[in-house]
Amino acid sequence: MEKITLDHIGGYEYQKKEANKIVDFFKNYDTYVKAGATLPKGVIFFGSPGNGKTMFANAIANESGAKIFQFTNEDFEELNTEEISKKLALTFKKAKAAGPSIIIIDEIDQLVGNDGGFGGEPSDREKDNLRTLLCEIDKLDGFPVCIIATGNLDIHDLPSALVREGRLEKHIEIGAPDSGDRHHILSKYLCNSPVFRELEIDELVVLTQGLTCASLRSLVNDVLIYTITNNLSSVKISDFLEPLQAIISHGIKKKSAANIDHVVYHEIGHLLIDYIINKNYGFLSVETYGESAGRYRRFGMFFTKEIEDPTELTSYEEGINLMRVALGGLAATEVYTGEKRMGSYSDIAKTKTIYESMARNGLLGFKNIGYFLSQRETVTPKEVDNEYTQLLNKIYQENIEILEANKQIAEALYVKLKDKRILSVDETKQILESFLVVNPFQK
Repeated sequence: MEKITLDHIGGYEYQKKEANKIVDFFKNYDTYVKAGATLPKGVIFFGSPGNGKTMFANAIANESGAKIFQFTNEDFEELNTEEISKKLALTFKKAKAAGPSIIIIDEIDQLVGNDGGFGGEPSDREKDNLRTLLCEIDKLDGFPVCIIATGNLDIHDLPSALVREGRLEKHIEIGAPDSGDRHHILSKYLCNSPVFRELEIDELVVLTQGLTCASLRSLVNDVLIYTITNNLSSVKISDFLEPLQAIISHGIKKKSAANIDHVVYHEIGHLLIDYIINKNYGFLSVETYGESAGRYRRFGMFFTKEIEDPTELTSYEEGINLMRVALGGLAATEVYTGEKRMGSYSDIAKTKTIYESMARNGLLGFKNIGYFLSQRETVTPKEVDNEYTQLLNKIYQENIEILEANKQIAEALYVKLKDKRILSVDETKQILESFLVVNPFQK
């Protein structure tokens, strides 16, 4: 089996550049030492699971030419504290004796726990493991040994004694791939089969926003299996929509909801508000996967950040418009069916996340910012709750007026979506652009 190298990793150019510095240090060890440079004692790749932290660690190890020693997650789970201490000591002893070497510790947070902050206190076992590990790291002075660790926690949630200078001092975040990363990753996966040769990759890049590297690979594999099963010679973007929804919703396909009309209008409401306010398009689905009875996935040029991730908001208008889209489904079921329906809990929760993000970013002024910065788990102060509720009511009522003024478009989308169950970006775009939209609040 071919060994993983940094060239196998799509995207993540900054991270690969940093990783190459470590590789080059090992390859030209004597040159660096002669110049007075010292090998970092430790490097940690951190970030959410499924984005290639372990791949980075193994790629560095494979390219470095150094002797490799691994302390795996299985070691943490199967051994007691005393046995872990002995094995760590033996691993470090072997690494020091081997000359330029690398010790890989995968999922180090499983070994040492967190910093004891909001994640709760680490267990006695984790505290003992941390003490042992710190002791062994401190004994590396003067030895050409580098620890390469991976962790699923944020760097600020790991024990500060572990990630300070002189220990795991180099920190490299491997987060979910951005659009450039996804383009590189998908290009690598799609070039392996001729069935993808006619695919418009830019649209797929946008539709897969928020997916991990592992999910991207799974998505491409699911579609490839579909082409083989159905004897297809090529695929279209629409062939990705069902497996994409299954991955996003973390579930398998189920029987459609009994109140299908409400689901159809709910998803149309998200799309219509986003199109009228932000000029965004998207694909629509009313297939049920996991706990999700429908899906609107946006594809836009003006504003492509996901509703689920409002941390990069840069203006008050962006935040308000995201909240509008989140409330579009609830407003649409009221306007087009005459009923207020359940099923918008997650949408309303999104508005609270957006509101709090706006406060932390200074977009709501400073009156209530102290509450949001404190990150307390207590009941929201009354004045904050009142302002948030008033804002939600205002946005919701405006959505009602916008949707009432565009019933013709909603009905055209309804006929197509109820019949086909899934509408691609091109299909929704074609319908939307065939009507003149009305925005009662446009100046």
